[in-house]
Parts: sequence; structure tokens; C-alpha cells
Amino acid sequence: MSTRTIPRVALTSSLRLARLPLDLAITFLPVGGRQAARSAVDQADANVRALAASILSDDVLREDAHRRYAAAEARERAADLRGEAAKTAERADERVEERHRDAVRRHRAADKRARTRREAAGERKQQRTRQAAKTERQRVQATRQTESALDRAIDEEAPRARLQALDSVAEAQRERDAALTEMDEAQRLQKAAERIKEERKKD
Repeated sequence: MSTRTIPRVALTSSLRLARLPLDLAITFLPVGGRQAARSAVDQADANVRALAASILSDDVLREDAHRRYAAAEARERAADLRGEAAKTAERADERVEERHRDAVRRHRAADKRARTRREAAGERKQQRTRQAAKTERQRVQATRQTESALDRAIDEEAPRARLQALDSVAEAQRERDAALTEMDEAQRLQKAAERIKEERKKD
């Protein structure tokens, strides 16, 4: 064991012992504060190693400190991305819900208009029937044609409103899927950071 290896091993062991109570305490923190605390401990660990590497002129310690800096930064970035993705997903969920409510309102409004037009058509039918007693045959035929045209118009309008509502919901769902993709990317970065940390432990 060289003269540089002894201080390096002693420093590494000391840092591991010093981190044990801190790492344990972090597990008892609220979920939202764990990442910040863990990042602070990792940064402090890397700072101590970098300082020791400078004092001892130890390239191995210096490289270890750089790896720890990189891993800490990757974890912070992953945490930020997860937070952004969660917020984006939440906003997308809100938009999906709002557009669903809008779709329901439009559907109800379309149904109400359809009922109103059917009722109006019925009233007009009765008026025409009373007014056309002398020419009942011609009036009945005209009334049936009018009713058929109105029913077709009503039947065409309601599906269009429903289709627009479904399109709005589908668009909001696509936004939510994009948000979930961002969350997946954040998780991938987190796993990469954890792999770096595992490799560092093996070194």
C-alpha cells in the first residue's frame, strides 16, 4: 500500500462513517425534502474529497470527487425533471378534466337545443294542422316533410357536437401522455444517476 493510498483509504472510511447518520436521518425526512438533503450531503462529500485531493495531490481522489459531483448534478437534474413532469401531468389532468366538463356542457346544450326544436316543431305542426283543415292532405304532406328536415338537422348537429367534444378530450389526453413521457425520461435519468453512484461505490 503506497503512502498516497493510506490517506485515501482513511479519508474514504471516515467519510462513509460520517455519512451513515446523515443518510439515516434523510430517510425520515418528508418525501419532498429528501432529495435536497441528499444532494447537499453528496455535494459536501464531493467537496471534502476534492479538497483532500488538492492537499494530497491525489489524482484518484480528485477523479472520485469529479464523479461524485457529476452524480449529484445528475440526481438534481433528474429530480427537477420529475418535478416538472409531475407539474405538467397535473396541469394536463386539469385540462383533461376541464375539457371533459366543457364537452359535457356542450353535449347537454346540444340536447337541450334538440329538445327545444322538437317541441317547437311539434307546436308548429299543431298550428298548421288547425289552420289547414280544408286542405288537410296537402298540409299533412308538407308537415311531414318539414318534420323530416328538422329531425335530420337535429340529428346531424348533435353528433357534430359530440365529435368536437371527443376531439377536445383526445387532445388533452395527448398532452397528458406527453407529460407522462417526460416523467419516464426523468426516471431514466434518476436510474442513470443511481448507476453512477453504484459504480462509484464499487470503485
